[in-house]
Amino acid sequence: MAEIAKGRVMDPTTEELSEVKANLKKERRQVMIRRILSNKMAVTGSIIILISVVISLLSPLLVSYTPFEMNPANRLQLQVQIIILEQIRLEEMYLPVLYMVSKRQC
Repeated sequence: MAEIAKGRVMDPTTEELSEVKANLKKERRQVMIRRILSNKMAVTGSIIILISVVISLLSPLLVSYTPFEMNPANRLQLQVQIIILEQIRLEEMYLPVLYMVSKRQC
């Protein structure tokens, strides 16, 4: 800061000026953070946005396929898998018993 020496005002050095500027920036930042944290709506909105961003970044880990692998025409079709579990004997014929297993629950 400016010093008074022998009745004259001395010019502040660049180090002192940079120190004052740094302190002002720090104080402004602290005031801004306090103002934002005191506003409940701003904090709630920031948390919601942060959660949305985290989920969108982790979305490739949450799904097993990419959007380009999905076939929109067959998306509502029920996928059925037929499994032959056993054969039964009716008079001289062997007939397989078929079980249909749905991969999607209704």
